[in-house]
Amino acid sequence: MLRKILNSIANPILYYVDKSGNSVFRNYCFLRNNGCFYNKSIPKKDVGRTLEYRFEMDKFIKRSYIWATVIIYLVFIHFQITILNFIIAELIWLFIVCGVRVICSKKYNNYLESRFGKYDLIKFRPPISKEKFRNYRKIYIGRAVVIICLVGLLFLPALFLQQSIKVNVYKKHNYSSALKVLKFYSWFYPLNVDNYDYSAVAKYMSKDLKGALSDYEKSVKLSGENFDVKKDIIRLGNILYLKKQLSNPNEAIDLFNELATNKKTNIDEESQLVWIKSMFKIENNITDGIIYDYDNLLASLDQNDINKWFYITSDKAYVSYLAGDYVGAIDLYDSLIEYAENNNKFAKELVSLYAERAFAKRQIEDFPGAEDDFKLSQISPWELTKYEPRFEKQTFVIPD
Repeated sequence: MLRKILNSIANPILYYVDKSGNSVFRNYCFLRNNGCFYNKSIPKKDVGRTLEYRFEMDKFIKRSYIWATVIIYLVFIHFQITILNFIIAELIWLFIVCGVRVICSKKYNNYLESRFGKYDLIKFRPPISKEKFRNYRKIYIGRAVVIICLVGLLFLPALFLQQSIKVNVYKKHNYSSALKVLKFYSWFYPLNVDNYDYSAVAKYMSKDLKGALSDYEKSVKLSGENFDVKKDIIRLGNILYLKKQLSNPNEAIDLFNELATNKKTNIDEESQLVWIKSMFKIENNITDGIIYDYDNLLASLDQNDINKWFYITSDKAYVSYLAGDYVGAIDLYDSLIEYAENNNKFAKELVSLYAERAFAKRQIEDFPGAEDDFKLSQISPWELTKYEPRFEKQTFVIPD
């Protein structure tokens, strides 16, 4: 099918006289019934005028194709680039292109009938060799390759503009220039995930918190379901920070959950997201749901995956302490320490586990038990404060 369409499009012949002297004009169909057959010989003069009319129609169609492509492209790039939007743009383009072709086909058919009368529809088969057909196809494919290369060259400046935006944001810290270049870029090229990241940082540094948040949301959504540990952690963390500044912590958590749940994550990545959300909740005195998130995470583990169980439980104990559940934290540290004491694989973790349990015991005024744990940790008294569970106040993170 595709081969037939290619041969039809590549064939430049629009008229021929068959062996019986009958005239056949080519119409605008691609496959069947693409020949208008007249059971008579038409004078060359009339044929020439008809083909001139056809040439004008073809020029109009080509211009329509170009303008439709350019206009839809320029409109499309100002919307969020998704599969759905791409399909809609393609359908609109096809509707316009097919509509123009149908109109021209109707006009050309009317022209033929007005000059030469009714015709019969047949297969348009000009008397040329297969070799000639192959040459036509090669020429057409060659032109298509040239057009593709020219389109590629038109996108080449986008690489330089994007690099300029990146340099202005991360190296020169010239945020106003970065936003100006980005605006110019958006007139001609679709914004990608990196563009939205650059824009978010530049807008934040220019005190446009709402714009920065919007760009980060677009970046997360545009990046799709795949989770990029290095980038998405920063994006989602900054979204928490920005949304809190613009509204309140609870709405920030709701937005975080909405965006994070659309990502496909493994256990390690999920644990990082739960950790970020837990630290944010603790900082903002929201303890509801913290332990529940860790319980769900632990329940999703393979029972034989002791390594992940150990480190996720360690995180759960840590956040339990920060959330003020000191008894719950001590119970978790008890099970972790018991397991580590009997498994050399986790022996190196005992130092911090003893110290963290000691601080938890201090909170419930079990000072003898705390002293025993501090001794077991073998940490210098001058270094103990480094091991006390704490959280750092969240800030806006600018990627390296």
